[in-house]
Amino acid sequence: MTFAEALTHARSRIHSDSAALDAQLLLCHATNKSRSFLIAHGEEALNAEQAQYFESLVKRRADGEPIAYLLGQQEFWSLPFEVNPHTLIPRADTESLIEHSLQLFGPDSTIDIADLGAGSGCIGLTLAHCLPKANVLCVERSRDALAMIEKNRQQLNINNAKAIESNWCQDLGEQHFDLIISNPPYVRENDEHLDQGDVRFEPITALTAGADGLDDIRQLATQVPKHLKPQGHFIVEFGYDQSEAVKRILSAAGFQSLTDITDLGGHIRGIDAQQ
Repeated sequence: MTFAEALTHARSRIHSDSAALDAQLLLCHATNKSRSFLIAHGEEALNAEQAQYFESLVKRRADGEPIAYLLGQQEFWSLPFEVNPHTLIPRADTESLIEHSLQLFGPDSTIDIADLGAGSGCIGLTLAHCLPKANVLCVERSRDALAMIEKNRQQLNINNAKAIESNWCQDLGEQHFDLIISNPPYVRENDEHLDQGDVRFEPITALTAGADGLDDIRQLATQVPKHLKPQGHFIVEFGYDQSEAVKRILSAAGFQSLTDITDLGGHIRGIDAQQ
């Protein structure tokens, strides 16, 4: 099978809006060749091992498995993050939290940051990369996710971040931060979308949080204030239809200044809260 034939075969089997791109990325992964090379050398043939591996990838993608898990990587803020089924796949909408944070703090800021429920580490490590004088703590309760954070930290050559095991703020002791940021689980446990698309393959504990999806945000709202420095910021992500409910939770917990953070589609997907 030639590269061109492999791409045609894969496009016909993958049922997604990005079938052509998916096919190219999977073939690049299976052959360790660039997209430009595959296109320029379409008549070149895959060897038996490459063909077998490519076919297995195409089948998994045709079954709906996320392309990020098949490649083992997802780009976030132009940085390559390794991912696996133990971690949530970084989303472009979460970059709005990074953008807002970098509007608050410049590149020379000597601040302390905590990323709660860090997953792959995409938020905390991106902030550490962009704010090299900051000290960043990635907090995770999953040991599998902690291993992924450390792997990404090393691969990105980030020296101003570390990770600890903790269930939210439980093991933070007397530490205080200028910025606490989190993309916690916020999907309703009976949400119909849990049976659709990529989320079928992602860890359910990183997605759902009770009947209304807000159980973890309630915990954070009560725990975070004890670990914020004066004038510190708590930035939290949530679903597109949860902003009013989250504002009520944060206000009840004593946060007085609430600033909206919008995603790429103009929906309120985050709040910057101060006491």
